[in-house]
Amino acid sequence: DREPSRPRRLVERSLLTIAVLVASASIFYPNFPDVMPGTPRSYQVFPLLLWAGVRFGPRGAAFMSFVVGVMAILGAALGRPEFTQIQNLQSFVSISSVTTLLLAALHAERVAFARRKQAIQDTALDGFLTLDSEGRILEFNPAAEHMFGVGAGAMIGKDVARLLVPRQRSTPVTTSDAGQRLRLRALRADNTEFPVEMALTRVGVDGHDLFTAFVRDCTLEDANAHALRESRDRLEDKVHERTAALVRSENMLKTSQRLAHIGSFEVLGDQITCSDETIRIFGFDPATFVPTIEDFYAAVHEEERAMIRERFELARKTGGAFELDCRIVRRDGAVRVIHTTAVAVADQVAGCCQDITEGYQAQEVK
Repeated sequence: DREPSRPRRLVERSLLTIAVLVASASIFYPNFPDVMPGTPRSYQVFPLLLWAGVRFGPRGAAFMSFVVGVMAILGAALGRPEFTQIQNLQSFVSISSVTTLLLAALHAERVAFARRKQAIQDTALDGFLTLDSEGRILEFNPAAEHMFGVGAGAMIGKDVARLLVPRQRSTPVTTSDAGQRLRLRALRADNTEFPVEMALTRVGVDGHDLFTAFVRDCTLEDANAHALRESRDRLEDKVHERTAALVRSENMLKTSQRLAHIGSFEVLGDQITCSDETIRIFGFDPATFVPTIEDFYAAVHEEERAMIRERFELARKTGGAFELDCRIVRRDGAVRVIHTTAVAVADQVAGCCQDITEGYQAQEVK
C-alpha cells in the first residue's frame, strides 16, 4: 500500500487524538455526555485504539495507549465508579495496551512483508503475475508492463490468455499447470509476437488456489540460438566443401602418381605411411597391405639393403636432403630399380620414389 502524504497523515493523526480524548472523557468523567448511548463506556475507546495500531504502527499505538492510561488514572483519581478499585484500573490499562500493541505489531509485520514483496516485484527483471484459478490477473509488476507494453491498470482482472497469441490461448489455469515451464508465443500491446517462458507456481490462500507466474522474454535467447544454428550450419557447409576439395585433390594426386609411377612416403621413428603408388612400386597390394618399415627394407636387394638402412639412419640423425638409387625384389621375383629423393628433419624423413627401371636399362644398353 502507498503511504499517505504527510499533510493527510498529520490530519488523520490529529483527528484520532481528538477522538481518543473525547472517548476517554466520556468514559472516565461522569459529567461528560455519553457519545455512544447504549454501549458500555469502557468499550468505546477500543475501536480508536485499534485504529491507532493499524494506521500508525507500534509507536502510534503506544502513544494512544499512554493517553488512554493517563485519562483512566485521572478518572480514577476523580472518583469514577468503574475504577474505584485499583484492580479494575490496572486490568483496563493492561488489556487495552496489550491488545493495541499486539495488533499494531502484527499489522506492522504484515505491512513490512507486503513492502518487501512489492520491492521484489518492482525490481525483478522478469515479469511477475499473480493469477486466480480462472487465469485472471491479480498482480502485474513493472517488468511485465515493460515486456508487454501495457500498464498494470489495464490488465488487472483480465484473462492472462489476452497476453498470448490466439492459437496458443488455452483453458483456464489449473493446478495441473503448477510446477511447469511453458514455452509460449506472447503478444505485446502493438500486436507484435515474441517468445516467452512462463513458470507457474501454485499458492494456497484461505482455501483458494492462486498462481504465481514468472514470465521471461526469450527474444534475445532465441535470436542467439538462431545465430548459433546458422553459424554451425555454415561451418558444416564449409567443412563439407573443404572435405570434398581434399578428396578431389587426393584423388588427383593418386592419379598423377600412378601415371608418373611416383609414390610418396613419410617415415617417423619406426612408423611409415605411404601412398598407394609406393605400395604398388614395391609389388604389394594397396587394398590389403599394411606397410611397415621392415617390409620395405626387406624388399631392397640384399646386396644394397645394409647400405639403404645405414643411409636412412644417418639422414635421420644429421638431417638434410639426399638422393639414391637402389634395386628392389618384388614378391614375384621381378627386380626393379627405384630412385628415391628425400629430406630429413629431426627424426622424420619424407620423400618420394620412382620406378626408373626402363630408363636405367636403356642407359645400360647404350
